Amino acid sequence: MKSRFIQLFELSPEAMVIVDRTGQIHQANKQAEELFGYGRDQLRGESVHTLFPGQPIALPGSQGPAENLGRHLQLVGSSSDLRQFPADVNVIPLQTERGAENVVSIRDLTEEQRAQFVLELGLDAQELANRDRRAASPPAFMTTPSRYWRRRICDCNSLRTGCTTLRNWT
Repeated sequence: MKSRFIQLFELSPEAMVIVDRTGQIHQANKQAEELFGYGRDQLRGESVHTLFPGQPIALPGSQGPAENLGRHLQLVGSSSDLRQFPADVNVIPLQTERGAENVVSIRDLTEEQRAQFVLELGLDAQELANRDRRAASPPAFMTTPSRYWRRRICDCNSLRTGCTTLRNWT
């Protein structure tokens, strides 16, 4: 079972770190190395708060309340080159031979937020184009003769030529 967990941990598409109840990192997967720009040896022994400076992450088993348990947190991650990125963070409790630990799963939201921004920008442009199109076209009462005016035209024209085509309008 342990080897399956390690395979799952290593092959996960998301960055993951295993931390103890104090927030000290014991293990990191390859995706965590790539996302944060630190080697595994550099991450081991560091605080998880190094990855999310100035942002509280309450871990189950720590002194603070475990309100983050099982919830997705929207935090700002910080890589080794001080690049910041939006991150979706999930804290999952784990019982190991070392005692209670936590798996912190981290997903970079940069591309998702960029795609959302482009989509919203496109929708705003489409809405503006529709609004401009509506403003440029005359109101319906100006393009469709009302019954009143059709009858008036018929009355005037019937005196001269007859009103067969205009009567078909009504």
